[in-house]
Amino acid sequence: MTVRRATSEDVARLTRLAQLEHARSQFNTDRFDPTVAARNFETCATGAMSAVFISNTGLGFIAGFVQPGLYNGRMTAHELAWYSEDGSGLALLDAFTVWSQRMRATRVVVANFAGIKDAPKFTRVLNRKGFAFLGNTFSKSLNQ
Repeated sequence: MTVRRATSEDVARLTRLAQLEHARSQFNTDRFDPTVAARNFETCATGAMSAVFISNTGLGFIAGFVQPGLYNGRMTAHELAWYSEDGSGLALLDAFTVWSQRMRATRVVVANFAGIKDAPKFTRVLNRKGFAFLGNTFSKSLNQ
């Protein structure tokens, strides 16, 4: 499976794929706004401190950004969204990790945030890729 850096021309495809991800996620009761998603993908794909990677089939993507750590200034890469329907998930993660290294990040943070993947299996796979478990994430709806 091959992946490449997404461009502005991929935004419509990324938005459709994100809508599929959203429908399968634990956030599926929240409204999905394709205009907002498209704007955010455009910004992330063209930003100096962010990137989006897409699989060659167009059925997988990962998006994220780097920023300095609050306490030490070292760059940390954060995954914002990661989804695939074509088995490209680990190739996307590898591309994001390589990009993170090029951006001088000293840490990559990814999550099963949307709750689509089975948590124990997700943890095992990421452990094999050299990722360590990092705390817990909680969510509270504010009904806005």
